[in-house]
Amino acid sequence: MDTDARTRFFDPAEALERQAAATPDDLGVLIDLVVHYSMMLDPGISAACGLTAADMAKAGTRREQLFALGAARFGDSPRLEFWRRYLHWADLGEPFPEDDCRALASADPTNPEPALYLFACCGDPQAEPAARELFRRVQGVESERARYIRAVLDSAFRSDA
Repeated sequence: MDTDARTRFFDPAEALERQAAATPDDLGVLIDLVVHYSMMLDPGISAACGLTAADMAKAGTRREQLFALGAARFGDSPRLEFWRRYLHWADLGEPFPEDDCRALASADPTNPEPALYLFACCGDPQAEPAARELFRRVQGVESERARYIRAVLDSAFRSDA
């Protein structure tokens, strides 16, 4: 196995798996783990880090297992449902209508994460304040989810300027 893959993906995944097992009621850790596995599915990242097709298949299977586990643990969590719908849109091309995302945002107004999609991907200017709040919240956070959010929003803010 490529050292970059071990350092960037497998070691952190193992640590997040342990953390998720130790804190089963922490939805944030579960979502971090889901997004971590999703980043392993990105063809550019996987190629750069030397992930194999088997590594990617394992990551995809584990991500879907975590979505199912999260649904069993957290029911109809708008946060988890946002990430499931968003990642299935981004990775698999499944439809994610803006109105569905807005409904998820309305279901949990304390969570600005739907603004990632609404502002950066749909160009909704009304989502910009929530996107900026989300960007502020992930500053200094070192997880694949935070890095992903920073990268997507940074690009959206630059193109919006």
